[in-house]
Amino acid sequence: MDAVTVDRVVVVGGGIGGLSLALALQRRDIAVTVYERAGELRGIGAGIVMQPNGRNGLIDLGVNDAVAAVSSCPTAVHACDYATGEVIAGLPNAWLEENFGLPLLAVHRGDLHSVLLAAVRDNDPAAVHAAHEFVALDQDADSVTVRFANGATDTVPLVVGADGNGSAVRSFVFGGPPARFNGQVAFRAVLPGEAAPQSRVSGSSPCTVGPAATCSTTRCGAVS
Repeated sequence: MDAVTVDRVVVVGGGIGGLSLALALQRRDIAVTVYERAGELRGIGAGIVMQPNGRNGLIDLGVNDAVAAVSSCPTAVHACDYATGEVIAGLPNAWLEENFGLPLLAVHRGDLHSVLLAAVRDNDPAAVHAAHEFVALDQDADSVTVRFANGATDTVPLVVGADGNGSAVRSFVFGGPPARFNGQVAFRAVLPGEAAPQSRVSGSSPCTVGPAATCSTTRCGAVS
């Protein structure tokens, strides 16, 4: 098969993964169009701890400083016994910076998503399209045509499905059984600092470890 020149890529899914890919492509002079099923692109969820290797990815994307500006920088991360509160193990953030060049950051998913979305749109204001639900694709040796529930289509050399665990793109291309619930649940919440126990809003990021569950908390967002 002859090589295909990729001059534009369609990314299905406008979450953190899809926007990160879009930005990486743009920074390598490859045009990209992102299609998102939701009617509005907005970040949801709770906090993310960005380790030094993840921050190296942000540096490559050119958004490390922007993400740091909306993040907090814990003094340490540590694990506590669920019954006694005793610290079992800990790791100073300064050690991570000394050994890996960068400290870890804690950031709200919505803030990270907003930074990535703004960067993609700064490169191309027309790159991101909401209210486009993927339904099917057709492909041949040279191109892929993506079809959406609103009747829109787009034909490009390459399509990437970045639409999450229940990926419609993956299911359409590969078939097979749908994703199956494995019985594990994560409850996430965001509280204002004044409503949280003071032991949980200190400069460190504690994780309480129990027999069948853990509880991890961190301060998200910039601290004035």
